[in-house]
Amino acid sequence: MSSFSEIFKLLRVKRGWTQDDVGEKLKISRVNISKYESGSTPEIERLVKIADLFNVTVDYLLGSSGVSKHIFQEAMSTEDERQLKIFLDETEEMLRSKGNISEEKLSQILKFMELTFLEDLLDSRNNKN
Repeated sequence: MSSFSEIFKLLRVKRGWTQDDVGEKLKISRVNISKYESGSTPEIERLVKIADLFNVTVDYLLGSSGVSKHIFQEAMSTEDERQLKIFLDETEEMLRSKGNISEEKLSQILKFMELTFLEDLLDSRNNKN
């Protein structure tokens, strides 16, 4: 299971934000952001604000598996599910072919890629409406 610090950093990096950017958005210091990325878990009120900022659930931030797919399930058609499976299978194959990657790291990357795919799917659906 991924830790809060790993998920938090992945979400920040995915958006291209610096620690200062996130600190400014949350109205806290960069030092606190650094602590969160180094293993410190914020209190529940701050977790809720972070979840809102990244448009995810607190469960997802805390590493609950399967949460991202549950959130987007209504938006997924059978074709979307097929495309997601192909995408994840190809990503896994590519990562394994590159050499020595631990199963834990592979799992973390695939979870992140799944979330990215699902967020893009939801964004594209929202932009069509």
